[in-house]
Amino acid sequence: MFKTWKKKKVKETPISTHQVKESSSSIEEKDIPEDESSSDDSDIYESHPLKDDIYGLAIPDETPELIRTKLDALNKELERISDKKKRPWLKALEKCPELCGDSFRLMFLRCELFIVSPAAQRLLKYWEKRVELFSESKAFLPLKLNQALRDDTTALNIGFLRYTGKQDSTGRAILFLDPTRLPLNESYDRHSLVRAFWYNAHICLGNQVVQRMGATVVVCTKDAKYGHSDRKLLSMTASSLKGCVPLRIAAFQVCYPPTFFDVLFPVFKIVMGARLRKKVKVNSGSEKEVVEQLEKQWGIKKEDLPQQAGGGLILDHKAWLEKRREDGL
Repeated sequence: MFKTWKKKKVKETPISTHQVKESSSSIEEKDIPEDESSSDDSDIYESHPLKDDIYGLAIPDETPELIRTKLDALNKELERISDKKKRPWLKALEKCPELCGDSFRLMFLRCELFIVSPAAQRLLKYWEKRVELFSESKAFLPLKLNQALRDDTTALNIGFLRYTGKQDSTGRAILFLDPTRLPLNESYDRHSLVRAFWYNAHICLGNQVVQRMGATVVVCTKDAKYGHSDRKLLSMTASSLKGCVPLRIAAFQVCYPPTFFDVLFPVFKIVMGARLRKKVKVNSGSEKEVVEQLEKQWGIKKEDLPQQAGGGLILDHKAWLEKRREDGL
């Protein structure tokens, strides 16, 4: 199991970080990997400038010089690591070099605040997990519905975790997790559901602002029953987040916790690990109170919040999937 790097032990020259940054794009739009980006997300900073960070997380200042220097350093770090410890990465370079370029590597640097060693370890862990999850027959294909996800239609249709296509006031992608969509009286493939999470995460990562700012997961448990709590699925999804997929999670905004939440939460905290469980924010109260809290305190507008959580956003999941399939995404 990959252990979370403690950045204070990494001896690298620190780069400037801040809480507020208005920035322009430091790499061109064409550098975003076409195969794993969203066609309906803007990739230019000017269209969604970075604003005050409400979670108190550092956002590194980016310049073309910093990006080039850190990419060079990352490449050297990857070369330094023995072949035995990077076999899936070497196979990816051989089978899908178009998925392994600078824009791909930059996502890992951004996720690790441009600290090279943990970025390299996350990248290697990413390909190790991708091969484990998708198998060698699909791991090196683009994460598209008719390619790497071609056998995951059922899990995708469940829509346990969905990308809303919206961002909060800081520019973070808003993901929506609805446990009530898990079937209560029939089995489902957990591995396939985790692959569906990877698909949604990579749609988010097609946006450079999201690469820098990360994502917020709105967890709506309003109508959840005890049977909807799947500890194993949570553990499997968390293992993809911890030191693997280069998506920074700013918070899990739990809304309308049920009466059994106090019983389950201590168990879930163990499964999530120390870093992720610190990101859990619980929003209790009436629908009006929860919606107001999400908007005023956490920058999630009512119109960008799914209707299931009291917002005004209609998520037509079936139509969304059909459109992406038609578009070859």
